[in-house]
Amino acid sequence: MDRFQEILNQVAEIHERNRERGGDDLLSFKMCEKMGVPAWKGVLVMMAEEMGRLMNVAKSENPDLESEAVGEMLNELAAHSIMTKILLAESPGTKPQESGPRRGRRPGQRERKDAAEIADSPSEGAFPQPSQE
Repeated sequence: MDRFQEILNQVAEIHERNRERGGDDLLSFKMCEKMGVPAWKGVLVMMAEEMGRLMNVAKSENPDLESEAVGEMLNELAAHSIMTKILLAESPGTKPQESGPRRGRRPGQRERKDAAEIADSPSEGAFPQPSQE
């Protein structure tokens, strides 16, 4: 088994453990819909929190990138990415595309910025507002 598959298996194991401890994460995120927020956006908020934690580790003077906590954060991000894909597929009016390897920019995709550019630009939040044309 290659390393990529091992990590996917770890993510699946963590997801199952979380389900055994606290119920179904997908159902928890679906509670967002009772407040008028699509469930998949609720997952994005959790992912943003995880990214914030990772950025704090990376910004520290001597980041311990090999720590177990960093590995857990990355596994949580992977699991949340999968949950987002599932919830998008279940959400009315959204049709996420199944895709193979990406080549070049997709239609409508903006040019990527690195983390420093994003952090220095106060007008851009984690969830940019759609243009009002």
